[in-house]
Amino acid sequence: MINSEAFDEENRSCLAINPLIFFGESRPHLAVTSIQNIEAKMDVYKRILISKKLIDDFYLEDLNIDALARTSHLSKYYFLRVFKLVFGISPYQYILQKRFDYASALLLSDEHSVIDIAYKTGFRDLCSFSKAFKKKYKIPPSQFRIMKGLGPSH
Repeated sequence: MINSEAFDEENRSCLAINPLIFFGESRPHLAVTSIQNIEAKMDVYKRILISKKLIDDFYLEDLNIDALARTSHLSKYYFLRVFKLVFGISPYQYILQKRFDYASALLLSDEHSVIDIAYKTGFRDLCSFSKAFKKKYKIPPSQFRIMKGLGPSH
């Protein structure tokens, strides 16, 4: 079993709310009746929370979904399925969301060029950053900066 002391307050509150979805309580016909089954699912849930915490702490690094699954002691496909079930988003999309949140904050300050922001937020090059940013926000990062009143990027 994973030590529950490893969780911060955010994950403790998450643990109190999200198991209802994970355990099928939102669909009573799927509700768990076996205590052993509940304990097993709770263990998996805690493992997923640890992986989420790793993403929260290291989202700017080159994270690998296979490695996150191994850290959770789950197969890659089960890890992907349970992570999405618990958080409503795939681990990859969660990592991207964290990076975009940080990139948006950096774009709002005029301290870094767009290319520097691309590298600081874990993208391999400006093109992939700009393409992903535009897909999410419907405008390129340089236009995002201009729209927020900070003028053109460096």
